[in-house]
Amino acid sequence: MGRVDEARRILARLRSTPYNEHDPEVNRELQEILAVAKLERVRQADGEDGFIRMIVTSGGKLHIRRRIILVVWLQILQELAGIGVITVYAPTVFRSGGFSDTLARLLSGFNDVSYMFSVFIAVFLLDRTGRRKTLYWGNIVMGISLLIAGVAAKYALQYGAGSATEDLALAKRWGAALAAMVFLYTATFGATWLSVPWLYPTEVFPLFIRAKGGSWSVFGWSIGNGIVTKITPFLFTAIRYNTFFLFGALNFFCMPFVWAFYPETSCRSLESIDELFESNSAFVAFDKRLTSIGRIRVGEEDDA
Repeated sequence: MGRVDEARRILARLRSTPYNEHDPEVNRELQEILAVAKLERVRQADGEDGFIRMIVTSGGKLHIRRRIILVVWLQILQELAGIGVITVYAPTVFRSGGFSDTLARLLSGFNDVSYMFSVFIAVFLLDRTGRRKTLYWGNIVMGISLLIAGVAAKYALQYGAGSATEDLALAKRWGAALAAMVFLYTATFGATWLSVPWLYPTEVFPLFIRAKGGSWSVFGWSIGNGIVTKITPFLFTAIRYNTFFLFGALNFFCMPFVWAFYPETSCRSLESIDELFESNSAFVAFDKRLTSIGRIRVGEEDDA
């Protein structure tokens, strides 16, 4: 088993105040780690870490296939929330608000910069709010933002230059409202849905297949991103500003899936993650043990 004594000393420094290698909590966590390590070596020896084997078989009590389905669909849901529409086609989005080509490109650049800074919100809040609530609030704010953006785009076009009801001052105000909603949407995505779908695969898979589990997540992202980026130009041509309404509604469509099927992984030890998938049922919504933030709280390790 290797460096057991060293592991015990490290756990004692993290978990025991004052330092005590024989603390019951230290011994309990060490035994969890040893048991999981032993199980993972057995499964590796049995060839259960192959890409095809992971998805073809259920994974026994570990329910590996369920975890793959969750991470693949989380990435697809991320793309259905509309980020590809806003970032990839940002100039088109801003032009729908009546902005010139030059100004639309400038706004696109500023939007991307604000997107970068919004990620820091997730750094400070993600473990405190939990994965599930982070996704909920992201969907709510992004959904409302896109619905309002759709209204703004409609009236910006209705009062824009060359329209039967031309009113450039009013069109400009609606265009500003559209831009504000796009910035709010992008910042919210950066603080919520950008991080969780990439973090989740690193948490839910056992160590012996974690890298391959992450690869399945990228597979899901490729599907979602490919579909959304391919259909978006046709949507803007066919239904114009209604594209915002469509993706705004899809944000609320995502929420029941997170509520029903995604266990909370925040602040849980690596060894306790498998407990989230012990049940033969994939439905987690009404089990507080599966939907609440874990035992290890932010800052607890620093206090030890």
